Amino acid sequence: MPRPFPARLRPACLLALALLPAALVPAQTVPAVPAPENKSGVVTLSPFEVNTSQDSGYAGQDTLSGSRLRTNLRDIAAAISPMTAEFLRDIAATNIENAMEYGVGTRIETDDARAAGPVADGYNDSTRSIRIRGLPGGGRSINFFSAPGEVDLYMTESLEVSRGPNSILFGFGSPAGRINIASKQARTDRNAYSLTNRSDDWGGQRWSLDANYVLLKNTLAVRTALLRGRESSWRAAGHNDQDRAFLAAKWQPDRKTTVRIEFEHGEIQRFVPRPFFANDMRSLWEQNGRPIFNNFAATYVPGTPGTGTLGTPGTPIRDTGATNVVGVQERSGGDIVVVSPSFTAAQNYRQFTYSEFAAGGNLANDFDMGRRNPEAVLEANWVRGQFRVKNASAFVTRELARDLNLELGFNRQLYRGTTHNLATWNHYGVAVDTNRFTPTGQLKPASQLYYFDVSPDHRPTSSAVSQGRATISYERAYRDLVRLRLAGLGEMADIRTRSEILQQYWLKGPSLTSGGAFNPTPENGANQAFQRFYIPDLSVLNDRNFRIPGPQDLSGPVRYQDPATGAASNLYMREFNRSQGNIGYADRETGAWMGVAQAFLFNNRLVGTFGYRKDRLKNWVGVARRDPAGEAIAPNTGVWTPVDPRTATPNVFTGQTRTLGGVFHVTRWASVFFNTSNSVSTPGTNYITPSDPRKTTIADLVPSPSGKTTDYGVKFSLLKNRLFLTATTFHTISEREFGFSGFNRGNPVNIWRALATSGGLNAEETTFASRQAEVMNQVQGYTQDSESKGLEFEVVGRLTDAWSLSVNYSKNKSTRTNIAPEYRAYLDHHKAYWKRYANYSITQNANTPGVDFAPSSVNWRTPAEIAATGDFTVNTDSINEAIADAEQLFFDNPHVFEGKRFVGDPLHNINLRTRYDFREGRLKGFAVGGGTRLRLGRVAGARTDYTITPGSDFTDRWNGRTIDKVTTVNTKDQNVYDVQFSYNVPLANRKVRWSVQLNINNLLDQRELIVNNLHPRTLVPITYRYQDPRQFILTNTVSF
Repeated sequence: MPRPFPARLRPACLLALALLPAALVPAQTVPAVPAPENKSGVVTLSPFEVNTSQDSGYAGQDTLSGSRLRTNLRDIAAAISPMTAEFLRDIAATNIENAMEYGVGTRIETDDARAAGPVADGYNDSTRSIRIRGLPGGGRSINFFSAPGEVDLYMTESLEVSRGPNSILFGFGSPAGRINIASKQARTDRNAYSLTNRSDDWGGQRWSLDANYVLLKNTLAVRTALLRGRESSWRAAGHNDQDRAFLAAKWQPDRKTTVRIEFEHGEIQRFVPRPFFANDMRSLWEQNGRPIFNNFAATYVPGTPGTGTLGTPGTPIRDTGATNVVGVQERSGGDIVVVSPSFTAAQNYRQFTYSEFAAGGNLANDFDMGRRNPEAVLEANWVRGQFRVKNASAFVTRELARDLNLELGFNRQLYRGTTHNLATWNHYGVAVDTNRFTPTGQLKPASQLYYFDVSPDHRPTSSAVSQGRATISYERAYRDLVRLRLAGLGEMADIRTRSEILQQYWLKGPSLTSGGAFNPTPENGANQAFQRFYIPDLSVLNDRNFRIPGPQDLSGPVRYQDPATGAASNLYMREFNRSQGNIGYADRETGAWMGVAQAFLFNNRLVGTFGYRKDRLKNWVGVARRDPAGEAIAPNTGVWTPVDPRTATPNVFTGQTRTLGGVFHVTRWASVFFNTSNSVSTPGTNYITPSDPRKTTIADLVPSPSGKTTDYGVKFSLLKNRLFLTATTFHTISEREFGFSGFNRGNPVNIWRALATSGGLNAEETTFASRQAEVMNQVQGYTQDSESKGLEFEVVGRLTDAWSLSVNYSKNKSTRTNIAPEYRAYLDHHKAYWKRYANYSITQNANTPGVDFAPSSVNWRTPAEIAATGDFTVNTDSINEAIADAEQLFFDNPHVFEGKRFVGDPLHNINLRTRYDFREGRLKGFAVGGGTRLRLGRVAGARTDYTITPGSDFTDRWNGRTIDKVTTVNTKDQNVYDVQFSYNVPLANRKVRWSVQLNINNLLDQRELIVNNLHPRTLVPITYRYQDPRQFILTNTVSF
């Protein structure tokens, strides 16, 4: 059914109608940006400046991204795609994420199955990662200085996407490429003002002011851009509130000197809902008859304390072996202490049950509720991000002598942010309390059936960055045969970053040195604080405004009732870092020098570019330590605390990069080009499994990634230079990059913790196991190599003076190899030792003497179940079964994707955008346009056919499996259409210009769930994300 015209747009429509009578006078099209005026008749640009007013519609003319010197795009061999101010305005983009929807071979990282799956936590970060040519880590910069957080386009003239590793642009960087923003500049030729309102039918409002004021004609001017954004989501509670101010000043004391100063201050509060409803945590329970598990013996009298006998409070009957019930599963990980408004005291659900995940152990999204109530946002009370940004830059350019120019630049950034999140996305969904009794032995009330368990965290981050550069250029021509341009650059940067992940835990007392309430180690999972909220029935989930209640106030003492004795005591919730590896304190100093040579030969027929760059990094990493006050009481009882990085011994790293490219103009309109370049990146701040499996100090930092690319192709300048066509074949290789998709360190950590707390090891082995648990708990991912090759085709410009066009197509096959070799070696090294303790329980009770043994260490599924689900364990009670789970998870993802395309990557990307301006007749001043975004051949998973070696143990490498064939599976293609209508007219004797534009994105209102990932055996969809529905955007601009 067609949606009515949105009521939320009516105020903006009234503004448009108010201006309409004045607009009915004879109209003529007024340029969006008036041409520069200079009374002297001479406009001089330094080689470090680009004049965006020369851009023709959607086609940019000059760039700095190829060599750091102003060069026409026809003479650049590197893969660079500008997005002009006119193009960004037409697609109604407000930030880089919006713009990348129409980028050549670009996509937001959160299309990936891992990032958009149940455990996603990056949506409310200040930036979201961008993939270019299928490779991660596309960086952002403003005027070639790294950008602090996400960039809003209110202060932007244009942006350029540089694809592939061209490190002469940015030094240490990702092989993917970089997105550079050209900020608005003050103009000294004339005053100009504009006021813009943007409204949409999701409830969003943006007001922006752009004012340029000339203080001294052709000498001194200031420009201010202000933004008040109150953007909303089509889903309940989603928002992006921004208050930003940008100030630019320009001083030209003489013809040879220009001084520019910029400053931006931004306050951002955002909540970006995850693009799925919740996890499916009850369908298997419902399919199996909605069983209720009887935790206590038939002779048990409700309400009596426990005796330590099996089937009494504190020692419940377990869902394992002969007592296993399909549809329910037992909680593992030791004590699980939950506070709830429904309880008079906190309850311990150790070894109690809840509704079981689908067969195969794969936590899946709730597709049914995702289709029925997509607007609901359950986590809205718990998740948000707040950020403050200050960014200042100063530039001085000076012509020292004829054809000899100097640029000095300095940048200072201050960034501070905090995100509030859910620490346990595996609990994000409606679960079922499948127990007949409460932990303390009371019969469970009938109203306590469906519930949410929540454990929050918050993540403070900050950075202080100082960057400076000096560039000198020289140009010399030798008649008409040779023109030589030389540039030298020196750069420096001082970067200080701080980040923590603070989580809620139960302690014995109010002091951080009081020790964990249920395990001496404070951050042990047994001490994690959970908050539970029961719902009366499932019908509340149909309300789009329903949210998980809370958070509860746990600042004071919390009453706790022991399930075995019934005795009451107090617990204390405190927030502190959940692991050593989640504390990121690092200082970096970088320095670089670079040389670039451009040669224009044979009357500019042949253009060659060569660059060489050498970078040096000095890196201090503050390795977190346990609080000495807590450690003085007992080992491993202090909380993890940050350490000043400058107290550590710095690591020094150097890297060299080169680029070589050439363009040969075969005719005035046809050219061929070739480019090869490489990149190196700094060693990362993410941790990977140690290359030495016996290392007990700290996990390894990601080594320095590197990349190289080779591009070649053709360029055409058609229709009297109105239309530009580029076709490129590329081959990019990235080595030792960081990956995390599918990574799960949980089983090795749990094995080591079980051994460390079992009491079955000698003192030396116990210490070793404890340190190994802490080292592996630091690990955040793995290394891998990637290869991306394909072709790119881009057409941009004007078919006629009134018809603008942008079309791009990319075919990209990105594969990964050599996945997680360090993690594979770690498992192989320690497995024999682990198997010596195969029957130890994976959950050891530190408060009881002796070793806890598992009921069974070989509780395997039947061969038929294994073949159908790919899951080997019925219940992971023992170390032996945890080993099998570690092998299974590693096999399913990422191992089976060795040599395969990335999950989430489309094979074909097609983007089209066009606009036609009516310049004569009754429709004069009107324009109509539209576009489409097609994503074809997107990988959603892989089907693996394998054989199990007869006689093998399921704890063998890959569970004893040998791969016969891996077949990647694509999800349904996407095709989204957008349209725009605009009217542009001068008023008040052409002293004022009014423009109004209506954008309709996703015109056909496609609402199908986009499948991200499939079950590795059944190919049943596991995770999805929403497609944004149709959106009406009305933009009014008055300028004078």
